[in-house]
Amino acid sequence: MRFILPDKIVSYLGKFSPVDRRVFLICIGLSTFFWFLKKMSNSYRVTWPVEVHIEHPPEIDMETPLPKDITVEVKGHGWDLIGNSKVIATFEQSKPGTLAITKYLLLKAIEQRIPSSKVTVGKLSTDGFTVVFDSLVQKRVPIIIDYHLELPEQFHLRSSPTIQPDSALLTGPKSLLDTIQMVKTEPIVFLDIKESKTVKVHALQPNPQVVVKPSVFEVTIPIESETEKTLYVPLQVLNAPVDSLSSDSLVVFPARVNIAFMVGLGDYNNVTATDFEVVVDLSGVKKETNSTSAPILVKKSPAFVEHVKLSPNSARFFYVKRDTL
Repeated sequence: MRFILPDKIVSYLGKFSPVDRRVFLICIGLSTFFWFLKKMSNSYRVTWPVEVHIEHPPEIDMETPLPKDITVEVKGHGWDLIGNSKVIATFEQSKPGTLAITKYLLLKAIEQRIPSSKVTVGKLSTDGFTVVFDSLVQKRVPIIIDYHLELPEQFHLRSSPTIQPDSALLTGPKSLLDTIQMVKTEPIVFLDIKESKTVKVHALQPNPQVVVKPSVFEVTIPIESETEKTLYVPLQVLNAPVDSLSSDSLVVFPARVNIAFMVGLGDYNNVTATDFEVVVDLSGVKKETNSTSAPILVKKSPAFVEHVKLSPNSARFFYVKRDTL
C-alpha cells in the first residue's frame, strides 16, 4: 500500500532540495519516535476484562455458566500495559460441591497472571460468586416437535409429524438433568403447504450446561389432499322412555342419517358406515311431552376425518298404539 502525502505537503516539500527533504522527513520520524517513547513512559489506568477458568475432572461439571462481565482496573506504564487486553484467572475443583470465589481470591489469581510486577491491580467489578459442581450423568428424553402449519382448503395432515431419532441423550450435572423431561425442536413453520415435507431441525438446548446428542433431527410432515365422502349410518336411540316399552311403541324418524365428511385420499376407501355412531338421546323425554324432536349427535367417528355434517341434524319421534301396528 502506497502512502500518499497531501497535496499541500507535497507542494511545500517541492520548494526544498532532495537532501533537505530527506533531512526534514528524518526529523519528523525522530520526533514521532521520541513522542512515542514519552507516551510509553507515562502512567495509565485502564480496564481489562477478566476470564475465569475452572479446571475440573471430566466426571463433574458446573450447574451454571461462569459470569462473563467481570472487569478489573489496572495501573501501570505504557510499556508494561502494551500487548495486554485481558487477564485470565484460573481455579481448580476436584469433586462435586460448591466453590466460593471471593473477591480476595479473584484479585490474587489476577495478580498471579499479570506479566509485569510494575502493574498494580485496582478496582474489581464483582464482590465474588459461587459455582456449584455436580456429578456428570446421562439421561435419555423424548424429542417434542414444535411446529405450526397453515394448510389450504382440501389439504390436511395425514398423520402426526414424525421425528427421527425420537429421543436424545443428555449429558450434564445430575441436578439439572433431574428437572428435564423432554427437549423441544426449534420452531418449524410452513404456510400454504400442499405436499409432504421432510426437514432437518436442531434441538433447543435446555440449559447451557447440558449437551444434547444428537443435535440435529429429521422431521417428516405427511400432507395429503382430501375430498368429501357421504355415507348412510343407522340412527341409534339412547335412553328411550321406559313406558314406551309397555302399551305404546316409540317410533323415531329417520332410521338412517346421511353423514358427509372430508377425508384424505389415502383413507377414502377405508371408511365405512360402521366407523360412525350417530345417536339421538331421549333422556328426560316423557310421553306427555309436547316436544317431538331431538338433536342427532355423532358419538363416534374416525380421528382422520374432518368437517362432519349430518342430514338431517335432528330426529322426530312419536308414540303409536301397539294394537294399531
